Amino acid sequence: MACKQISEWEQMGLTQLSVSVNMSMIQFQQKQIVHTIERIISGLYQRNRKRF
Repeated sequence: MACKQISEWEQMGLTQLSVSVNMSMIQFQQKQIVHTIERIISGLYQRNRKRF
């Protein structure tokens, strides 16, 4: 959901965004949570590099 919102804001020309995301204790306990977060952030970064 947060990634979709960031994408919409970027399409509107908003840049330099700071976004917070709430996570549950269950999500923090997932073994691959760090990898999942890195993959999401990397995907956002790669998408933005292609635009500019």
